[in-house]
Amino acid sequence: MKELLRNPDAFCKILGLTVSSLSVDDIMTRVVDELSDLFGCDRCTVYVVDKKTNELYTKVAQKCRIGNFRIPIDPNQSLSSFVALTGREILVDDAYDDSELKQIDKNLCYSPDRDAMTLFKTKEVLSVPLKMHGEIIGVLQAMNKPGGFLKKDLDAMREFSPILTLALNHALLVEELAACKA
Repeated sequence: MKELLRNPDAFCKILGLTVSSLSVDDIMTRVVDELSDLFGCDRCTVYVVDKKTNELYTKVAQKCRIGNFRIPIDPNQSLSSFVALTGREILVDDAYDDSELKQIDKNLCYSPDRDAMTLFKTKEVLSVPLKMHGEIIGVLQAMNKPGGFLKKDLDAMREFSPILTLALNHALLVEELAACKA
C-alpha cells in the first residue's frame, strides 16, 4: 500500500468506484479508467482467464476499436498470456525487443498480431496476475507510458491488484448468477 498511499486521493477514488454501482461492467470500466490515469499510460486492459477454453478474454479493453476479444493462453502469443500462465509480473520497456523478453523468460516472445488487430502499437507493458485464493482469475495490463513504467508503478499495481481481483471476482459471480437465471 506504500505506493498507493502516496496518492491517497486516487486510491480512495478507485476504492470507492469498486462499490459505486450495481452495474459490474460499469464499475470495472470506471476503475480501469482511473488506473490508466493513475499510471499515466495510454490504456489498461483487464483480462479474464477462461479455463474451459484455455483463453484470456477482455473484460475491459480500454480504447480498443475492435471491442472485446479472446487470445489463447500461450506465452508465444502475448505477454498477458505469459502472466496468466506463470503468475509472474512483468515490466517491459519494449515489447518488440526479443533480447529484453528473453531476459524475463527464455521462451517469452511478443506477437505483433494483437497490435495489427487492435490498430495499437504496444511498447511499454506492465502486467500483474489477479489471484483469488491462489488461483489466477485474470490479468491487469497497462500499456505505453511516456518515459516508461517504473518499479514504483509495478509496486502500485501489485498493491492495487487484490482490490481489483475482488471487483473482478464479483463481476464474474454476477455474470454466472445471471446465466443461471436465464
